[in-house]
Amino acid sequence: QLLDAGEQMLFKRLGVFVGGWTIDAAEAICNATGDLPLESVDGLSALVDKSLVKQIDGMDGEPRFIMLETIREFALDQLATSGELELLRQQHATFFVTLAEATEQKDSLEIELPNFRAALVWSRTEADGTSGLRLVLALDWLWGHAGYLSEGRGWLTEVVAVRAGHTSESESIPYRTLRARAFARLGIMAQWQNDLAAAQAALEQGVAALRELGDTKALADALADLGWIVGQRGDYAQSGALLEESLELSRQLQDINNIAWCFFYMGTLAYFQGYLTRASELLEEGLTIYRPFGQGWVLTSLLLNLGLVALDQDELGRAGVYLAECLTRLREMGERSQVLRAVELCAGLAAARNPQGADPQGAGRRAARILGAAEALRETLGFPLMTSNLDYHGRTMVATQALLDDATFTAAWNAGRELTLDEAISEALAVATEQ
Repeated sequence: QLLDAGEQMLFKRLGVFVGGWTIDAAEAICNATGDLPLESVDGLSALVDKSLVKQIDGMDGEPRFIMLETIREFALDQLATSGELELLRQQHATFFVTLAEATEQKDSLEIELPNFRAALVWSRTEADGTSGLRLVLALDWLWGHAGYLSEGRGWLTEVVAVRAGHTSESESIPYRTLRARAFARLGIMAQWQNDLAAAQAALEQGVAALRELGDTKALADALADLGWIVGQRGDYAQSGALLEESLELSRQLQDINNIAWCFFYMGTLAYFQGYLTRASELLEEGLTIYRPFGQGWVLTSLLLNLGLVALDQDELGRAGVYLAECLTRLREMGERSQVLRAVELCAGLAAARNPQGADPQGAGRRAARILGAAEALRETLGFPLMTSNLDYHGRTMVATQALLDDATFTAAWNAGRELTLDEAISEALAVATEQ
């Protein structure tokens, strides 16, 4: 009652946010039609002065605003009473879908995850079903690389479900295209959780739909992913055919990103079959193709598996160079999934490099500490060790345990479990850069 009419209007509309908001978000959502009788900045300042809203530092020092949950619930009640709740939720979802799709630095989106979740919940009521699909696909980096793998897979499973009352003939082309792409991403996430049968089934459904729709770019991506998963399941002939088809389509499209992925998959599958020289050649070709054009996850994947192959070739200096660059880039990216694999390979490097060194027990303790850290972080972040990585991980464990007695190994392992992610990366980098 102490607020003027404009402040009251802004206050109740702000209740639609979950976990905070920026000035731009407040203006776009709370004044979408220009009917707010005051400037959003002035209104926010007034609400801060009256202790209904708190200002905090957001990304890069940008002002961010939050409400206590009890106050937000009151604002939502007022919004519902005014009859604006559904409209504001729709405007909120529209803004955050657009934000997720437009933001290039995907790791910066994590701060808005509560708002994204709210938008996904609202999308269940949307008539055409496209907002949920667009948003869950746009948040792919967060699901797969920031520690939200199970949640992302859950949302993907939900949004690809056939909507009640819809048939494939009645669904729009944009909806069908988004749904096909979501099936493809669901396949990759299932693979990251070692559910290869479900991964193959989802990708096969996505590939079939993308062929029918003529979405060549998404089809090329999905074919590569399907070839990778089929290869992991032991059907190297079918895998090779799928990867060759993907590579041909990607070359026609001049899609450097997927061309590099094809070489990554082919090189890694060659490694699985024991063809180390061929694996190194294919991965190096992918690296040569991609490095001038991109610096993202494709590059770190190639570097990571080149490090793995070099370890098995007993070229430890070369392995250290690859792994050091990989870890440095992953740390800069804020990546939390692949970085654990790179950390574990550095444990293997420590164990392999030092058995005949001056301090083999020191090397063993370092390797055990790194392995313990990785295990604890996998548990915390929800990234299980993938089936395809079990063999080298097992050999690293054996090599590490051979350097230590049981008590020393256990003590080092438990000490490692107390490390933060950044501390584990620093320790692994020290191994990778050691001469």
